[in-house]
Amino acid sequence: MNKQKPNLNVVFLGHVGCGKSTIQGHFIYKCGGIDKRSIDKYEKEGSWMGKESVKYVWVTDRLRIERESGFSVKQSYWRVITQKMNLSVINVPGRSKFMKNFIRGASQADVAVLVVSAAGSEFEKGVAKDGQTREHLLIASGLGIKQLIVLVNKMDDKSVNYSETRFMEIKKQTNKILDRLGFCASKIPFIPVSGWRGDNLVGQSTNMRWYKGKTLVYAIDEFKVPKRLTELPLRMPVSDSYKVNGVGIVSIGKVETGIIKPNQQIIIFPTTLTSPVVSVEHFFGLIPKAVAGDFIGICTKGIARYKIKKGMVIGDRENDPPRFVSQFTAQVSVLYHPTSIQVGYVPNVFCNVAHGPCRIEKILIKFNPKNADEDEIKNPDLIKKGESAIMVFKPLRPICVETFERCPALGRIILRDSRFTIGYGTITQTTKIDN
Repeated sequence: MNKQKPNLNVVFLGHVGCGKSTIQGHFIYKCGGIDKRSIDKYEKEGSWMGKESVKYVWVTDRLRIERESGFSVKQSYWRVITQKMNLSVINVPGRSKFMKNFIRGASQADVAVLVVSAAGSEFEKGVAKDGQTREHLLIASGLGIKQLIVLVNKMDDKSVNYSETRFMEIKKQTNKILDRLGFCASKIPFIPVSGWRGDNLVGQSTNMRWYKGKTLVYAIDEFKVPKRLTELPLRMPVSDSYKVNGVGIVSIGKVETGIIKPNQQIIIFPTTLTSPVVSVEHFFGLIPKAVAGDFIGICTKGIARYKIKKGMVIGDRENDPPRFVSQFTAQVSVLYHPTSIQVGYVPNVFCNVAHGPCRIEKILIKFNPKNADEDEIKNPDLIKKGESAIMVFKPLRPICVETFERCPALGRIILRDSRFTIGYGTITQTTKIDN
């Protein structure tokens, strides 16, 4: 890891089939993150399976089920070094059935790249009511992602033929959606690209001379790195754990607050398991310490792999470790519900990479976020789509949350039920109890 450059975690969003994986794989290759020998190997293996166009897709889609099915199932991570940044590229699934893994990946990102397809009617399908483009943007906004790049992909498709008219049509429609969702559309760069041919990923395309803006790599370098909360107690949500031969059990995740280094005594919430940190790694390279914002792996001692699960949170045993929460209060905006939300309703609450059922114990105040002149209603009976409320939640199983003011990454929640995103909000108060 180049310590002279800041770390930035970027997630690629978009409807299934828009070409996210192809863009990421080609971008990683052009930035030197993977060699040509590996790309040629993927191309050869793909041709044996009758898949001629997977050489870039397989850079990020590494599971057998992903390569056989042709779509991402699980979030994956890759390191890229640009002129100004150390990037952690996060690939997430586009299909709605894997939304749990999408939220886990997106919650670890600082910024996002939205991919939309210009080919045929693919853009229109993505922004339709049952498309994933809108939902991905809604969740990204709920997770606090405000910096965004939009890539208009498949400009090389026969139905598009690098058309500036099609690009401007998509840009106009996407800007309306972004404005509606609270993004500052005027500050978001739109880049016409071809993930397969590599147009405008790193070098300027000769096929679209009408485009005079930045390429993807230069637009990413223009992102502002968020302030890192290194002065707060350690909080590192676990996104996965592996057994590495010759190393031991390695837990990976993003350090949200604080600092972690070798020999530090940690505790893994919600268990009482403790361990010294044997080593800290950043994409297979040992580093002396990791600070807030770093995506790392840590090796622990004396803890079996099956005891370290996704969603657990690592803290410093001696400095304000994570604690159980009996209930928490959150301000929530309701995006969708077929009927209404009442006391006793149990949505699935996502907080960073963790999720679990939480029952609504009280609805304290209801208000209209679009009309400040309307009176607030105290102790309402129900909440409907488009309304906001301050609610008290009771976790039905242990989940690590903090107030938004104390730790923004663990103070944001997403509410889901079945296949639908119900709402999102921020935690304003917690009632903690001793572990």
